[in-house]
This record gives sequence, C-alpha cells and structure tokens, in this order.
Amino acid sequence: MKKTLALLSVLMAGAALYGGSISYEFPLLKTAKSDSGQSGADLSVIRLDNDIYGAADNLGSDIRIVNSDGKEVPFAVQKISRTKSSSELLDVPAIIKKSRRSGALLDLFVKPDTSAGVNVFNGMEILSDAKNFEKKVTVSVFINGKWRLLTRSVVCDFSDYAPYRRDRIAFPAPTGGALFRITIENLTDKTSPFTATVGEIAGPKAKEYLSVLRRKEPLRLNGIKFLASKLKPAEPVDVNVGRSIELQSTENQPEKTVLTVKSGKQPITGFKLSSTSQNFSRHYTVEGQNVIIPGSEQPVVEWKELGTGMVVSCDYRLIGKKSLSIEVPESRFDTYRITIINGANAPLENIGLEASGPIYQLIMEGAQGNDLAVYYGPNKMPPVAYDVQSLVGKSEGGNVCSYTLGAQENNPGYMKKWYQGKMKYLLALIFVVVAGGIGAFLFMRMRKADDILAAADEPKKED
Repeated sequence: MKKTLALLSVLMAGAALYGGSISYEFPLLKTAKSDSGQSGADLSVIRLDNDIYGAADNLGSDIRIVNSDGKEVPFAVQKISRTKSSSELLDVPAIIKKSRRSGALLDLFVKPDTSAGVNVFNGMEILSDAKNFEKKVTVSVFINGKWRLLTRSVVCDFSDYAPYRRDRIAFPAPTGGALFRITIENLTDKTSPFTATVGEIAGPKAKEYLSVLRRKEPLRLNGIKFLASKLKPAEPVDVNVGRSIELQSTENQPEKTVLTVKSGKQPITGFKLSSTSQNFSRHYTVEGQNVIIPGSEQPVVEWKELGTGMVVSCDYRLIGKKSLSIEVPESRFDTYRITIINGANAPLENIGLEASGPIYQLIMEGAQGNDLAVYYGPNKMPPVAYDVQSLVGKSEGGNVCSYTLGAQENNPGYMKKWYQGKMKYLLALIFVVVAGGIGAFLFMRMRKADDILAAADEPKKED
C-alpha cells in the first residue's frame, strides 16, 4: 500500500510541475517560420509585431520561444539600429576688435576665438534680445590684404505678429579667416523682402506692425558667435518606422484641444501633427495613461506627463517655418493624451496624427529549425536566466536566418492540466494501480497464511 501511495504522490507531483510549464502559463501563441535555409546560420532573428507588443508588458519576461523538439530557446531582445555619421554645430566666440555706429548703421570688426583649434566656419549668429525688427547684414572676410564679400542676408524677428525669428547667417562655403567685417543696417520698404507680406502677417495689426518696422531703431546687440560644423564619430542610431495608431477622439474644450490616441502599447518616440489650419503656433503637453489595478476591483487610472513643447506652422511667402513634430521619451503606453493649448485662438481644424518608434527583435544563437513556437502574454513564470549579454555580443555580423510570425492563436494548452480531457483514462489508471496494489497485498497475506499453516502441519521431532 505504501508503494501505491508513493506512486500516486509521484503522479500528482508531476502534474504540479507540468502545470508550471511554458505551454501552460502563456495565453497566446504564434508560429514563426524560417524565411531562408538554416545551413550556416550564426544568428536567428524574429521581428516583433503589434500583437506581441499589445499582449506583452515586458518584452523580456512575457515571451518564451520553444523549438520543434519542445525545448526552450534562449533569446535576447534587441532594438534594430544602423551606424550613422552626423555633424553638429559648434559655437565659437567672436571677439569684437572694433565697432562704430552711424545712426542706425553698425559696423563691426570681429575676430574668431581659435583657441579651441577651430578655424573654418560655416556661418555666424547675431545675438540680440530685441523683438520686432528686420535688418540687413553684410559679411566680409579679410584675405590676402583685401576685403572679400562673403554674403548679404537678413536677420529679423516678428515675435508679436508671427512665430518667426531669423538670427543665423549661413556662409556660401566653409570659410577661414582671422578678421571679419559685419555691417548691420536698416532695410527700406523697397529693399525689405517682407514688405509684401506685412499685411498677411499682422492682419488687423498691420498698421501697428509697419510703424514698428519703420522706426528703424539701432539693433540692440548682445554679441556675435561663429558657427563651425564638426563631424561626429559614427554611432549606432535606432531605426524608426511609422506606427499604426488610432486618433480615438478630438475634444475642443475652452482654450484647449484634447487628443486621445490608442497605440496598442507599440514602442513610440514621437508624433507628427497635421492640420488644415495655417499660420499657427501652439504649446502642447503629452501624457501616457497608467492603469493600476490594486486589491479592489476598481482600477485606478493616472496620467504620466511625458513632455511639453510647441508646434509651429508659418508660411508667409519668404517667411516659412514648419515644426510639427511632438517628441517624447520612448514609451509603450496603450493610451496617450495630447493637450494643445489654444488660449484665445480658434482650435486647429482637421487635426491628424502620425506616430513613429523603434523596431524590436528577438535574437537567438545559431540555427533553430524551420518552425518555432512563440508563447507570450501575462504569466507567472519565474524570470528568465539567459546570458543576454553573450547573445547580444554575438549579434554583430555573420549569417542571419530571419523568421516571419504567423497569425495570433489562443494557446490550446493555456492553464490546462495534463489530465484535462483524460479523466476517464486517469481514473482507469488509478483503479488498475489501486486494484493491483490490493491484489498484491492480499496475495502476500494469503502466501503468509499458507506458510503458517504448512509449518503447523509438519510433525514435531521427538527428542
């Protein structure tokens, strides 16, 4: 009997162990099929899709891969990137050696500070805290004992009338020199490139705007700096792609417009606004929705602020500026809320939104067979203990075998005990085991009784 109980204990322990297996714990399943031959593969790769993003809160712990032999396959989660070279503008201080002013004309002789080893420049920036002005700027460089004209340009600010300011001057080609001459002077109605658009810009304030520009006050100068382009070392840059989102609602409230966006927990790093409205600037705030489910049945919803900024669309003939990107730190919220501050302005018309974000993939070492099972979703499995760093270190170069994910399926083994659907067989097995145990027990008792009777029938030996 003890043996029978021991056997039943082993069976129940096996059921408990099997209940914590991958096929038991994960609710969803996809089949990944190899796109190419397995021969010579150094790396196997599965690119994640929206179904997995939507069901897996943690891409590391909410996914498991099993091969055709039923064995778990270690993997690492990796963002797709490419190596890219880029440049940045360096600020180089300008030392004003001499200046002279005649009425509204300002004549400056400046020398770039080359102590940092930068002696070739792509342009310069006029530093001023003045508003509502337009000035003509002429830049020359002293080379081989002569002044050579570099460029003529315009700096301006229309802050009170349109979201536009121009304070940088680009050189036609990278230029070196020890001494530069900068002349800042007024524009006349005939020479101003903006006169034809003043009415469009200012609207009802056109008369006031013209009077401001025609005052022709000397520009209040705070300084000058040169701009030099520096090539940055090539570095990995995330590859971003368009993300499929749903603009669920657009609600115009007093002084603001609230956009609610559903993303299905795709990784997102930014949005791009579109509107049929013209010539506008608006501040915005972006938030992501966290749904916290405490001990009670009622979930708690809270909004986390992700970023603030301004979107601008300005198109007045020669005055043009468009910056409609809304950048956020990389995140995977299911719902986003974008609040556009209109103030006293009319709400933007026919608003549209696009989104973009990085691509994630699962990488595995070597060839893994033609078919793989990808299990995913909420689960109670212990954290994985893969050597992720080793896998990532082997992901550079080599032959890659890519897999394509199939349609999402409900995992037929989810929360299903090994004996489910086989109860009659289990009962029969238990009956056989128990009956066999009882039979063996009775047989042993009968055998023992026979031995006792046989011993009693033997004649006793006389002394």
